Amino acid sequence: MTKRRVEAIFHRVGRRKDPTLVEQNLTDLRTPALRQSEPVEAALGTVVQGLLQIVETMRDAVEQLERALITQLEQHQLAPVLRSAPGSARCSPHGSSRRLATTPPGSPQPLD
Repeated sequence: MTKRRVEAIFHRVGRRKDPTLVEQNLTDLRTPALRQSEPVEAALGTVVQGLLQIVETMRDAVEQLERALITQLEQHQLAPVLRSAPGSARCSPHGSSRRLATTPPGSPQPLD
């Protein structure tokens, strides 16, 4: 795993740009206790890449569902009432964002 690949993964999942965190992750991944034979590491790398693709696909599906929900909500006869509820900014076209779709309420938001 390269530094650039870790940075790209962090960017895709909305993590702040933090070179120290990237280096720490790379160091942790290269810890001798974690090392395996080359074929095993190659296989594990393939598994991790597959799992990352699954997570990214799930994230994209959540974003699509969020957009569909917003579209349907805007067409509902009680849309103004529903949007006035506390916390409903997430369900409006103006309050929607990728971070809100994938970050649990109360979680710290990543810095851009």
